[in-house]
Amino acid sequence: MTTMIQLSKIETFTAQRQYLFSIAYRMLGSLPEAEDMVQEVWLRWQTQDTAGIQSPQGWLRSAMRRLCIDQLRSARHQREDHYGVSLPEPSLPTTDAKPDMSVERENSLTMAFTLMQETLKPVERAVFLLREVFDYDYADTAAIVGKTEANCRQIVRRAKVQLQANSTPLSQPTNKRVIWWNNSFPPRLPAR
Repeated sequence: MTTMIQLSKIETFTAQRQYLFSIAYRMLGSLPEAEDMVQEVWLRWQTQDTAGIQSPQGWLRSAMRRLCIDQLRSARHQREDHYGVSLPEPSLPTTDAKPDMSVERENSLTMAFTLMQETLKPVERAVFLLREVFDYDYADTAAIVGKTEANCRQIVRRAKVQLQANSTPLSQPTNKRVIWWNNSFPPRLPAR
């Protein structure tokens, strides 16, 4: 009987592993830290009595988010000493990559997550991701982060305002710059 329970735990975790990794990577922005969090959830899952758990998937995801929030809180002092813009590490390509994902879209998403990491506090980031990216309702989000629904609504609203204020679109080149560029780098005729 114990072997069947262990197999069930392994299958459940294996089915959720990639999703758990994506949560951790989006929240932490570091491949090694994300992998460490996946391993930490695995260790906790192994020791958990699953008889009272209604949704193993929900338990694993909640555990991941809470561990990431704890990690971000403890790592805050390390990030305060960092100067300049920090970029997330590039994620490794997977075999099940979506072919319709363009390079521009992937870069855009990377920059959006970088902006989010630089702008929002850990709890704000968790609430924003749960609501806007993973499409959780406010009741579930509030239960996961330990806040009220009204507080979560306010956190999402403020996060949107902060992200809008910190995102400046690239400016279009002025006519003077276009003329300078065209004069400096004239188009070349194809060789015959």
